[in-house]
Amino acid sequence: MEPRQTHIRGDRLRRRTTEVVVVGMMTVLFATWGLLNGTAHAATVRHLSFAELCDRADLIVRGTVLASASHTQSSGRIVTHHRVRIAERHKPSQEADDDNKNENDNDNEAPAQGARITVVTLGGTDGQRRQHVPGEVRLTRGDDVVLFLRRQPGEGEHWRTVGLAQGALHGVDAVDENNEEVTQMEQRLSGLTLVNEDGNPVRDATALRFTDERFREKLKRHFAGDDFAGDE
Repeated sequence: MEPRQTHIRGDRLRRRTTEVVVVGMMTVLFATWGLLNGTAHAATVRHLSFAELCDRADLIVRGTVLASASHTQSSGRIVTHHRVRIAERHKPSQEADDDNKNENDNDNEAPAQGARITVVTLGGTDGQRRQHVPGEVRLTRGDDVVLFLRRQPGEGEHWRTVGLAQGALHGVDAVDENNEEVTQMEQRLSGLTLVNEDGNPVRDATALRFTDERFREKLKRHFAGDDFAGDE
């Protein structure tokens, strides 16, 4: 039997819920989510540039999704926990780790290469119940992803992406201009309505797409303070 898709309403989430997600300085303005007769509403969030994603993230990693499991909270909301094995850690730097150790700041010690972390997303399938949250990042077993993450308060070592789906770059096979096979890292922004700082729609926003080599170059330049406008 197919899981039934639910419309979140009533005393669970007061019909259609507008959830305010504050990451850093209003990274995400708000995300309107829920289902109405099986039709999802778009989530409206603050558009983030590559530089802003880097700056707002506590942790930037590349890794592989090992497994995912969904469960229903007491509120009736379904959340999904994804286990991700870190292949590369781009932020924080090793120097920042050393500083935390010198200050005995174990609370801010970041997971290292090879560690496994838990990334939490809203929505999922729990038994015969399914909840879909528009604009949320979609992670499945085996995915090669770069994640821009922040610690989730009160949840131990759990992490959330910055800016919903904006905070994930998915690795896909591609062919470059020299007809050579490359890995391309790309955003998937389906279900998102992107707005600027004033709340106006960003009509010319496009998903970030880089080859693996270009992605590494941009990270290096950003953390060296070598960004320049228009180079997305």
